[in-house]
Parts: sequence; C-alpha cells; structure tokens
Amino acid sequence: MKPGKVSVSFDLPGGGIVVFRDVPANVCEQCGEKYFDSATTGRVLQQAKEAEAAGEDVQVQRYAAA
Repeated sequence: MKPGKVSVSFDLPGGGIVVFRDVPANVCEQCGEKYFDSATTGRVLQQAKEAEAAGEDVQVQRYAAA
C-alpha cells in the first residue's frame, strides 16, 4: 500500500455525476485498488450529498477535508 491522492466519482440518484479530485487514499501498488479511512469516507459521502442538493448534472470538485 502506498499513500496517494485519487479521483472518486458518484452517480447521483437524481441522474447527476460528481467527481472528487485529490482524495487521500492508500493505493495498492500491485492492483491499484483504493482504500479510504473512515473519516475520508464520511467526508466524501457528505460532500456527495451536498453536491446532489445543488442539482447540477455534472460537478467536479476538489476534496475538502473537514
């Protein structure tokens, strides 16, 4: 595992898409699988809810730590 920053995308229930860039993660050097700690996961999910409330079809945001 190697610490890094990755992009994460969500298909929102209302049909929109949100992409978060520069999300901190541990990345497997062999397969590329991304692993997030619980604080990062919670923050990304919260930001996805906020993005959904904005009602835009496509959004690209930088991850913002709490």
